[in-house]
Amino acid sequence: MSSYKVTKNAFLWGMAAIYLLAFSSLYVQIPGLYGDNGILPARLAVGKAAKSFADLLDGHPTLLRLMPMIGLDTETGLDLLCILGILISFAALLFQAARDVFAFTLLWMLYLSIYQVGQTFMWFQWDILLLEAGFLTIGGTIGGTIKYSATQEVQNVYTP
Repeated sequence: MSSYKVTKNAFLWGMAAIYLLAFSSLYVQIPGLYGDNGILPARLAVGKAAKSFADLLDGHPTLLRLMPMIGLDTETGLDLLCILGILISFAALLFQAARDVFAFTLLWMLYLSIYQVGQTFMWFQWDILLLEAGFLTIGGTIGGTIKYSATQEVQNVYTP
């Protein structure tokens, strides 16, 4: 069972490192690509602000539709999403306890939110691959925990 935990931990650490690199790279590029004076301003892709949960999921779901509710414009919202992604992924790199379903769900949601407004610059295979791998990582954190707990209980109950 320990080899399973080591492998799972190494995989989650690697995914956290990839997310850290992705969010760090995006953070530097936001003003030039998606800022108000950027090549493809993200405010044009965000659309209307979400007033309800259904509005948030309408069309291309992105957390950037919530930014007007907290008084932020789109560019500042993109910065906030990237900084949150950097902090969460950095914490997951440093602390094993931070490599859980909650952290990887947040990382996936943050990256998906940026991807939805990224337009041409986010339509590359590695961005889609990160979203797919990130979604599978969420399932891996859930499945591994349940499997390990069930195995421990079976061993404790049925051990002669």
